[in-house]
Formats: sequence, C-alpha cells, structure tokens
Amino acid sequence: MNGGEVFVFLILGILVLGIVWWFNSQSRKAFQESARRVASRLSGEFTPGGWTDNDEISFRMRDRAAAVTFFRGSKNSPAWTRVGCEVRGRLRGNSPAARSASNL
Repeated sequence: MNGGEVFVFLILGILVLGIVWWFNSQSRKAFQESARRVASRLSGEFTPGGWTDNDEISFRMRDRAAAVTFFRGSKNSPAWTRVGCEVRGRLRGNSPAARSASNL
C-alpha cells in the first residue's frame, strides 16, 4: 500500500465514523424529544443525561414523587429502564433519578 492508498483509506474511515455519529445523534435527539413530550403530559421534568448520567423523567403522581430513568445501553451493557416512586414517605427504587425525584 502506498501513501495515496493509506490516505484514501483513512479519509473513508473518518467519513464512515462521521456518518455513524450523525445517525446516533439524530436518534438521541428524537428520543429526548419524545421524553420531553411524555414529561410534559405528566406535568414533570425531563433531564437529559450526559457522559456519566442517564436520562430521567421526574414527576409527581397523586402527590407522590416518581421518576423514570433510561439507560440506552452500551457495547457490553443492555438497555434498561428503572421506575421509582414514593411509598410511605420514602422513595423506592435504587437509582439517582429516584433520589432526585424526592426533591420535587
């Protein structure tokens, strides 16, 4: 392989990675928009996750704090959804979202 072929291969690799990243960001934006609509219907709040946090919807149901946490999955971890709600003055559900919902 000469220098020109390596350069073309490198450019194609960067292009493919860029396309994959773009599709992933579009999918994430669509999910977040749907979560915002659900939070609005529940008179709650959607908090998007970052690099270390998960997306969550916090709301109140019959004067009790509740939260839904979403993990979209990764290479070695499957996606999951966790629900926490307040029962007898304590928020059940061992998640950061469940703990933050008690602040509503």
